[in-house]
Amino acid sequence: MSSMTTVRYSDDGITARYIPGDVYHYKTSPGSIVIPARIAVELAGVVGGDASLSLSIEYARSLLAALPGVLAEHDAAEAARTDTTTTVDAGKAA
Repeated sequence: MSSMTTVRYSDDGITARYIPGDVYHYKTSPGSIVIPARIAVELAGVVGGDASLSLSIEYARSLLAALPGVLAEHDAAEAARTDTTTTVDAGKAA
């Protein structure tokens, strides 16, 4: 089970925490539901509401596996954007 809610966000930080699985017992009828373990990701500095993401353990592991590639792509894009090296042909320079 995964879910996400967002409402206006400012960049004041991020937290992640583990929430163990549990069993919810209905109060008004017999029965229960198993709630699997999950990871809660919360964005700090939210104005006018909450911004949180709840990931199943499976989704959290998939995200963990994908992040190094995504960050490497970002780093390469940043390096290309800020590279101001000028190549000069030595034969034409003088």
